[in-house]
Amino acid sequence: MPTTERAIADARGIYRSALEGGGLRCVWSGRTIPSASEMHIDHLLPFSIWRNNDLWNLLPTLGSVNTKKSDRIPDPHFLKRRKEEIVGCWDLLHDRLPGRFEEEIRISLIGPRAPWSDWQDLAIEHLADKCTYLIEIRGYEAWAL
Repeated sequence: MPTTERAIADARGIYRSALEGGGLRCVWSGRTIPSASEMHIDHLLPFSIWRNNDLWNLLPTLGSVNTKKSDRIPDPHFLKRRKEEIVGCWDLLHDRLPGRFEEEIRISLIGPRAPWSDWQDLAIEHLADKCTYLIEIRGYEAWAL
């Protein structure tokens, strides 16, 4: 079935727990997210373009940053500079929902036969490739903070 609605509840719950447990940073700016009301869940690859609610595609941001990003595609170089923050969020999601996270990232990002031992680097590379495709081939606007 094609995905027609945004579904972020599971990711929001995990990030809210992290926020309450000692802090959470905006994946794009690195600034502390001070409260749940100021936390947005960003579809890294915009839902309007990619129609993907997989956990790996849902990242915590400050509302002001998410508004600036809107439906633009992260510039691949910027994405790689934010690798540590992105992987930190992925690790948090993986810790809480390992089976679902692994299935989703294998199916829609790294491939079913990819070695799990190197999944973070492989995922960032595949993500950067998807962003490059969307920007250079499909003509979507690149974004970097």
